[in-house]
Amino acid sequence: MRTTMATPAVSPVLVRRALIVALMITASSAQAVRVPRDTIWTHPDAAARTVREVAILPVVNVLNEGTSSAFVERRLVPHFCDRTHVSWIDPDGSRRLLQRRTRHPYTQLDSLARQVWRNVAVDSLTAADLAKQLQVQNVLCIRVDRWDRIETWDARRARAWVGMRCALVDSAGSVLWTASGENWARTSLPFQKELAESEDRGTPPSSSLQPDDWGVPIPTAEQRRAPDFDQAVAELLERWAKRFPLRGPLRAD
Repeated sequence: MRTTMATPAVSPVLVRRALIVALMITASSAQAVRVPRDTIWTHPDAAARTVREVAILPVVNVLNEGTSSAFVERRLVPHFCDRTHVSWIDPDGSRRLLQRRTRHPYTQLDSLARQVWRNVAVDSLTAADLAKQLQVQNVLCIRVDRWDRIETWDARRARAWVGMRCALVDSAGSVLWTASGENWARTSLPFQKELAESEDRGTPPSSSLQPDDWGVPIPTAEQRRAPDFDQAVAELLERWAKRFPLRGPLRAD
């Protein structure tokens, strides 16, 4: 004679909870491995345009703090300018040229920052004036939209997240090329430990910034070697450099 074991009833509430947990884990995993994507736009009249000389304006941060602006400016040359076949004036060079060639440099830089903050690109009158002062054909505007380090329940998934937009404008004020995108990089466990120790000492990296003569913060040694932000910014700029207009006619994507 066989004995039949009764199957215990499963509570619908427990089933729903299990499904919710599974969905949360799946969503978290998908977010952790999400591949960053960029949005690139090129002027439709590409064949009639040329890009040979570009001045990069001081980087603007919509978060209203200068740490990320200085960080990006110091990485533009090796990760972006040196990878494109165009003659460049870096942000610091543009800043110093405007200092010498305008009567009210602080007012002008403030006006430029407000325009880039609002629209990413400068307007036609400003573009014409900048092209004359900087003696270039085009200016590149860069805006930082996101700059934060994300902490999660799993320390191995902590990461630095960067989001930026840029616009290439000619001397007539026409926007020739735009790029926007985000990128993230994992924060290693050793570096997380260094950050925690610096906070315990009461001297986090962001607290030791001192502005230079133009109000641009000077990164500390700890900021200059931040590996997660360094990687995130470098990868984003290198992706854009590959799709930046080469010397001569612009190429449609």
